[in-house]
Amino acid sequence: MDSERPDLLVMLESSLHMAIPLTVPRGGSRSTGRIAVKVSGKDTSGAFAVLEVPTPPDAGPSLHIHRIENEWFFVLEGEYDIKVADQIYHLEPGGSAFGPRLIPHTWHCVSETAGRLLVVSRPAGYLENFAEDLERLTPAQLRDPDRRKGSV
Repeated sequence: MDSERPDLLVMLESSLHMAIPLTVPRGGSRSTGRIAVKVSGKDTSGAFAVLEVPTPPDAGPSLHIHRIENEWFFVLEGEYDIKVADQIYHLEPGGSAFGPRLIPHTWHCVSETAGRLLVVSRPAGYLENFAEDLERLTPAQLRDPDRRKGSV
């Protein structure tokens, strides 16, 4: 290494941190909550985060805006209505939708059984904190948009 270039050492150490492999087993999570953090923003130096969100029927967050994060939603199980701006997309397993930052969006599990949604956030931003807030809501709050206001 070139001892006259300490900035090069810092860059190499940072890139080595990013190169560490990460695995999460089926059903596993990097967090302890109901929402499974598959890849944390801490794992990627804030580049992105991946969450697996189990959703009871007739449930989802209130309409909201992220100021930092872009989100991509991918349906694993169940059916969802995903609203981005004024457009509602009905998605079944394998379907996806993109929600750009600064655009109001929400999602709602519309199937008769529980669903699972994969959410990718870029950059990681505050999505993991949002997920923790979402987990604190009661089933009644998850089903009633008026009771969710101000909670998430």
